[in-house]
Amino acid sequence: MLFGYPIEATEENWVHDSLIAIIRNLHQCADDGNNCTWPDIIPDDFKDNYARRRKGLFPKLEAYLEALNTLTVNEKAEVLECVDTQNNIPGLLRGECACNLLEDLPENIRSPLQTIFEYGFDMLAQKQIRDRSYKKIFDQRREGGGRLELVCPFCGDETFAAPGPQSIREDLDHYLPISKYPFAGANLRNLVPMGHTCNSKLKLQADPILVDGNTRKAYDPYSHEGTKISLKSSRPCEGERGLPAWEVEFDPDGEEAETWDAIFKIRERCKANILNPSYGNWMEEFATFYQIALPNNSDAPADIILGLQKYLELLPNKISNQNFLRRATFEMLAEKCQNQDVRTIRHVQNLIENASS
Repeated sequence: MLFGYPIEATEENWVHDSLIAIIRNLHQCADDGNNCTWPDIIPDDFKDNYARRRKGLFPKLEAYLEALNTLTVNEKAEVLECVDTQNNIPGLLRGECACNLLEDLPENIRSPLQTIFEYGFDMLAQKQIRDRSYKKIFDQRREGGGRLELVCPFCGDETFAAPGPQSIREDLDHYLPISKYPFAGANLRNLVPMGHTCNSKLKLQADPILVDGNTRKAYDPYSHEGTKISLKSSRPCEGERGLPAWEVEFDPDGEEAETWDAIFKIRERCKANILNPSYGNWMEEFATFYQIALPNNSDAPADIILGLQKYLELLPNKISNQNFLRRATFEMLAEKCQNQDVRTIRHVQNLIENASS
């Protein structure tokens, strides 16, 4: 991820907390041989929130208890253990623990369990909790008191709409899929705004911590400090149609970064969607800048280096508007010119000459 979301966006998590408490009450009912009664099954702290939800939620709770009563003592304990393990999201993402998936639980309980937490997920929209959570994220993405355009942190390419009554909601992704981790299905700690392409075309039901039966580490969207993209190993003029042969590298690099790339195709998308289409325009803009900023200078290597340094001083060090890749491109060119890479220097000289002719 290019940046993480503020943990404050997960604070209004009462839907998740209440459903987990209700599940525990249902297990206690099963242990005691009691029926599920409304509103007694709802913990006192949450009864007001569910006052009008008897018809929607209560039949789902009854179905869960009915299924629970068909399980053995060990099977019930296995299900209850999942309540905690599936919601240890930081530990799961760091690879410090493991948990059973929905498919590992007794078959009778799977559908009733998933139905309850799908209902809880829908409540987040009905209660406008997801909107308030998104606004906290958007408000924190401001710099110097002004508005910073919010982009999808999973790609840096898709722009998010501002929060408000007329805006179209961004996709809210179950980072750990609800189809596998239903107990985290309404947990804001597991729910992240995500661009449409990232969510609906790439991630889909991909599991960030489990692939082909093997575990892997993944970025935690609510504690990640950010990943920078470097292009310094790219080779100007060695790609197709005179473009650089791009080498997209991550800083810091590691298993989390490779998981990010595997799911969201970051390297591939940076090249195909941003770098290749934009490189020509970026270089034309630089050539125009060079002629204005250094009108009395030649295209000698020292002046080329100076021009690149001055241009970098003007480029915003932000993620929005694809600036993170434009800046990385000119950092790469500046470093190669400073290292007296003859081919890169000549490449920039040709651009300047063509712009002035």
